[in-house]
Amino acid sequence: MKIDKHNGIISIWKFLFSLMVVILHCDFLAPSKNQIILRGGSIAVEFFFITSGYLMAVSAFKRSNKKNIISDTWSFIWKKVKTLFPYVLIAFISVTIVTIVFTSHNIYDWLLSIWNLIFLEMTGIKSTPINPLTWYLSAMLLSMLIIYPLLRKYKKNYSTLIAPIIVIFLAGYMSHQYGHLRTPVKWIGFCYKGLLRAFLELNIGVIVYEMTMRFKKLDFTKFGRVFITILEVSCFSIIFIIAQFLVKGTRLDFIMLVIFSVGIMLAFSEKSYFYNFCCNKFFYYLEKLSLSIYVNHLAFVYILQYAECFSVVSYPIKVLICVISSIIFSMFTLKLVELWQKQEGKVVHFLKDKIIVSNKQRNEA
Repeated sequence: MKIDKHNGIISIWKFLFSLMVVILHCDFLAPSKNQIILRGGSIAVEFFFITSGYLMAVSAFKRSNKKNIISDTWSFIWKKVKTLFPYVLIAFISVTIVTIVFTSHNIYDWLLSIWNLIFLEMTGIKSTPINPLTWYLSAMLLSMLIIYPLLRKYKKNYSTLIAPIIVIFLAGYMSHQYGHLRTPVKWIGFCYKGLLRAFLELNIGVIVYEMTMRFKKLDFTKFGRVFITILEVSCFSIIFIIAQFLVKGTRLDFIMLVIFSVGIMLAFSEKSYFYNFCCNKFFYYLEKLSLSIYVNHLAFVYILQYAECFSVVSYPIKVLICVISSIIFSMFTLKLVELWQKQEGKVVHFLKDKIIVSNKQRNEA
């Protein structure tokens, strides 16, 4: 396991923000709105978008300009899809089983949910979101399909000029028009609002990459590193405090984008005293669990909502059960995905031999 390719600080916060989303989606298990834990927890998605934008910029800047940008873009997106699809498929199956047991869906609903499964629901194609959590992945991939080739072609010009212009004007538009970043499936005439949200924040991630590269060149005293460490932890911790007391999305969402950006820049700068402590296999494992936790927890929320045996259980205990169940199931999911990844080459090769005529077989014929 190569730990040096992963930032342990980002790993632990990915895990914690995925748990924030789980806790948020237990909101309708609460007896009243005033008792909801982390009621503003949907802001956690901003962390994922900005971090993904940063990592996309890392990938784009590593690529040589001699490489074909079109084929490189599709290769980049395809690798993302290959990584994400097994987790989404397992989550789709688990949520489907639970909804069959506890709710009523017909064959029409299952057919329309195909867009949900192949990351295209945020294009605007009408679908039945069996697992609506995948809106984030769909919005991310579709936005990357636009940003990545431009970033590959223009690189510094994009990160230092084009991305800032996009962020300034798009953030201004969304703040003025909607007042917050939430409600991703609101149709705004030509796309879902969540797609604009992804496009905005992935570009913020690109800017954070540029800022981080410059920040890394600075040297700091011991006091300076202590200050950076405290500021880094504070940036992420304050989001949890705001999410607990923020009733709904407000223009404060755009302030939190700045807070996230500073925290992510400091984490990736590797100047914090926590950096070496967090770069280990345990924190990397937590990061690997975060995606599975995000896409898989809805099945357990439904069970806790509909199963009669949980009707007498208090809301905080239900939240705890959901969190623990999501983590355990995600550990199981991770094992299944790793098993598939080990056998994927053999399975694909077997199917290819059975379906497609090879050059050798063509010559013999």
